[in-house]
Amino acid sequence: MSRTATFQNNALPEVDLGALSAELEELRQAVAQRAEGAEQQEQLGLVASATIAAMKGDRDKVASTLANMSKWTLSVAEKLGVGVATKLITQILDRTRA
Repeated sequence: MSRTATFQNNALPEVDLGALSAELEELRQAVAQRAEGAEQQEQLGLVASATIAAMKGDRDKVASTLANMSKWTLSVAEKLGVGVATKLITQILDRTRA
């Protein structure tokens, strides 16, 4: 079962989606500057999708998209200091990789 399917029916923890979308947009810009190769470019697309989902208030789509983020994307988020996004990505990745 894919990580996306795992989160398909699970709601994202209560977070301010406005603040999250702003942080994800920051992360998208940082990933765009750093991405090298197809796998990192794919991560850029995931961050963009999560940003759009957060703007639309689609918690399930945000969660399922974050579940497919890589450790590389998480490290970019940590370096950037986007706390809400980093915490959510970490929590979701911990659950999906447990």
